[in-house]
Amino acid sequence: MTDWIVPIAPAPDAPLCVIALPHPGGGPGFYQSWAGADGVEVLAVQPPGREARAAELPITDLRRLVRQTAHEIAGLCESRPTALIGHSGGARYAFELTRALERANRGPALLGVSGVSAPDHPYWTGTAERLIADPVTAYLRNGGGAAIPEQVKQDRGMLESFNALIRADARLYTGLGIQKPVRLRCPIAAFAGDEDPLADPKDMAGWQEWAVSPEAFTLHEYPGDHFYIRHHFPAVLADLLTDLAHAASAGLAAR
Repeated sequence: MTDWIVPIAPAPDAPLCVIALPHPGGGPGFYQSWAGADGVEVLAVQPPGREARAAELPITDLRRLVRQTAHEIAGLCESRPTALIGHSGGARYAFELTRALERANRGPALLGVSGVSAPDHPYWTGTAERLIADPVTAYLRNGGGAAIPEQVKQDRGMLESFNALIRADARLYTGLGIQKPVRLRCPIAAFAGDEDPLADPKDMAGWQEWAVSPEAFTLHEYPGDHFYIRHHFPAVLADLLTDLAHAASAGLAAR
């Protein structure tokens, strides 16, 4: 594996695989709670600019990031049912990666999206610009204060670097606009916090229009705000794996 891939739960012989994508300002460590998972290999993508790659310049072009990520994960888990999942902006990253992989006939068996609305939602008309303007305030307003390490909050230099990374990540999503639904070849599992001000369960239900069929969509709801997932990692993984196993056994993904 390259420095792009961090093995959270290395298990190359496991029957299922999950590849997790980072949210704006986040990195592979966000998914560390899945380190002890059984029956699945969990890998996290680590693009330039975060955690062990903090000294590298972040990629700010979404097409380039998707293209490079597709190259880096080539051959990983492709012989077994695999789910891509991302939280917040990482879910849009996972979605765009899924589209690219499907064009190459290498699509996942399942797409997992957490805490962000589908590409046809008004969310995509200006949120990235607001995040660029004041990253920390946006984080705090949406319940992300706990997702910012205390060490970062207390160190001015680290806080400035954190701001720069979020701004770089937000630039990935500027100018996307609202898109009309075009169905993927795979099912979608959506995950929502019931008090998420950015993407509540009603908003997340909109992803059904993007799944391979209306029946190939599941919506999982948990108590909490935009970063609800921090308190429900085991449940989210369990639900994701249930949906992945169902997709694989039912042959829901169209090749």
